[in-house]
Amino acid sequence: HDVIFYGDAAGALAMWDTSENALFVRGASADAVGSSGRIVLQTNQPAVADGDIIGRIDWNAPAEHATDGNEVAASIWAEADDTFAADNNSAELVFATGASEIAVEKMRLTHDGELGIGVATPASLLHVAGTVQVGVDDTGHDVKFFGDTAGSYAFWDTSADTWFVEAGVISGQTTGDFSMQSSAPATVGNCTYAFKDDSNTGMMRPGADQLALVTAGVNRLMIDDSGRTVSYTHLRAHETRGN
Repeated sequence: HDVIFYGDAAGALAMWDTSENALFVRGASADAVGSSGRIVLQTNQPAVADGDIIGRIDWNAPAEHATDGNEVAASIWAEADDTFAADNNSAELVFATGASEIAVEKMRLTHDGELGIGVATPASLLHVAGTVQVGVDDTGHDVKFFGDTAGSYAFWDTSADTWFVEAGVISGQTTGDFSMQSSAPATVGNCTYAFKDDSNTGMMRPGADQLALVTAGVNRLMIDDSGRTVSYTHLRAHETRGN
């Protein structure tokens, strides 16, 4: 049978509808911002501390197999991120899913709006610990990263299958800057700028203020910090002079 619980406000109710096999929570009929259905999960702990769960929703299939099948398959809970006090109710929202075990944390939204996927302590607005993919093979999407200067951005254009670096005025220049950085010099077997499936052919920095061209893992040509060009192929050096 249907079961209805009425609230004080006109139209507000909670109803178990047997025809839908569902529980409905309905807000008041008044045309107001707060006239929506509302479910409140609470804890009655008198001293909420960091890590305490304030409220939780679990999903499981109790009639399934007794090993993994009837374990909690997914959960969402609110977790205290500090000791609650008169001036503090810092909390985080945790999302958990399972594969062959009780659901475990996969994603967390912190009290300051930072989202961590695969990491419980995100260090930025979006922190992903793992591989990130945009689109699938043969079906991509444009991706754009903006800089602080108006008009400057890096842009992957799927229609052109090309990576563009566009810039406004940066240090007096109006061209895009592309920087390849490493804390240590590269090696001839792993060039800084190389080609797909051919990492030992390209351009690299063998040392401070040096630039080299490499093919087949051999340093063929290098320019040192004085502008001297060294050809390793012919084992000779000559000075490169301007006009």
